[in-house]
Amino acid sequence: MFLGEFNKDIGTAYINLLIEFALVDDKVEKKERELIERALKEMSMENLELEDISHEETIQILKDSGERIINIVFFELMRVALADAEYEMSEVRFLDDLAEELNISRVKRFQMADYFFNHTEYDESGLESQESAKLEAQAFLN
Repeated sequence: MFLGEFNKDIGTAYINLLIEFALVDDKVEKKERELIERALKEMSMENLELEDISHEETIQILKDSGERIINIVFFELMRVALADAEYEMSEVRFLDDLAEELNISRVKRFQMADYFFNHTEYDESGLESQESAKLEAQAFLN
């Protein structure tokens, strides 16, 4: 939804973190794979060769990018976590640890989770409803 705001470095950091997250439960579900492919496409990175960077480097790149970027990264990871309708404990721990590393408050995490419980990824509602959902997300991403 907001991945188009990322430059190449942030996009690479996000994809590396996304792959790390997808592998945390030792299985990459079909919907997770689709969301990874969609993320690459949304960032216009589907044909780029991605650099493999460490978790520590990823976190530092994100911290240097500002609060909005950090919030978008976490928001998009939460989307992936909830995509397969199974929120595994390993995924919960990963997101909790990441939230601590990136200084994302518990309130902010609940706002994001609540958003996904109110809006499905493949919502068939009209454009007006989609724009309303995007505005709702904007409110807690800033």
